[in-house]
Amino acid sequence: MPRNQEVIRQWKVLHALESSRHGATIDGLARNLAVTTRTIRRDLAALQEAGFPLYDERDEDGRAHWRLEGQALKGLETGFTLAELCALYLGRNLLESVAGSPISSYSALRKLSQ
Repeated sequence: MPRNQEVIRQWKVLHALESSRHGATIDGLARNLAVTTRTIRRDLAALQEAGFPLYDERDEDGRAHWRLEGQALKGLETGFTLAELCALYLGRNLLESVAGSPISSYSALRKLSQ
């Protein structure tokens, strides 16, 4: 597995959920990302454990549609969109590979924690 493939895939899952008006099914996410439904379930569980506000709703046919709660960060005045905050959070792992170099600034992440 290429380095950071999991983080990149999870970012794509978050983006798909954010941009989907009616949510996304596990089958649809798996098909679009060319992975198994088991992988998507693990990704959703990992994202929830990391604190992303994900939830599922059942339609009239009983299928679960996963969504990203758009109001979860309402009132948090950062100037960042939800997608930008997610990118910063997930990108934090990518920055670890350049630790100690001149471009390894965590200042944006420090600003979020203030």
